Amino acid sequence: MSDEPVILNMFTSLDIPVERVVNGLVENKDELNQLLALGFNKDGVLVSYSSTADIGIILELLESFKYNLLSGEYRGEP
Repeated sequence: MSDEPVILNMFTSLDIPVERVVNGLVENKDELNQLLALGFNKDGVLVSYSSTADIGIILELLESFKYNLLSGEYRGEP
């Protein structure tokens, strides 16, 4: 049995380490057209990073994700 972790490409109820999420973004960066990353820093302060300065695109990303999350369409797949 290997000591390497198994990377599941599916929805999970367990938290995923930030480093793994960031590495996944880096590995798939060529497939991305726009990116919006949100999170809390270690002090609990909301931080955001965006590849676009267009507030309309940022809102579209947020609302599209929120719709998919609330409607059950979001399953955590990349």
